[in-house]
Amino acid sequence: MRRTKANQAKSAFKTVVQTIEKLELEHTVNADTLEVFFTVRDMRLRMVVDPVRCLVRLRTPITNLPEDKRPGGAIIVTAINYSLIAGKFDYDVRDGEVCYEHSIYYRDGILSIAMIEYLIDIVSDSTDCYDDHIRAYGDGTESMEDVLEFVYS
Repeated sequence: MRRTKANQAKSAFKTVVQTIEKLELEHTVNADTLEVFFTVRDMRLRMVVDPVRCLVRLRTPITNLPEDKRPGGAIIVTAINYSLIAGKFDYDVRDGEVCYEHSIYYRDGILSIAMIEYLIDIVSDSTDCYDDHIRAYGDGTESMEDVLEFVYS
């Protein structure tokens, strides 16, 4: 008999917390909302279990681009996303928020500590690769062309 989505979510959340504890990362747990907040490589991360969609989602904020940089930000994020193997950069053109997100589907499957470790690795590696360039574009120390050259190189 299939486990209910709520039970699957609780099991997934338990695996998430076990992984964070195994990695000895300082963290804050909110069991009511199925969220864990932690830091890796000076990046603030939020991992949440979505019981409706059966996802474990990991998200990290990057920056908020100023209004005059937002059109170019859309081009940059699109170019980066095209080059990614996994995950995606989210971009809200209304307020300039840029963040990176990746998720794993867990319904009727086994969610392992290794899968959560992979999720943390791919998010932190992808963020590390591009976050400085996105911020530099936002503060004017790199042009859109500079960032695109990096992305396509």
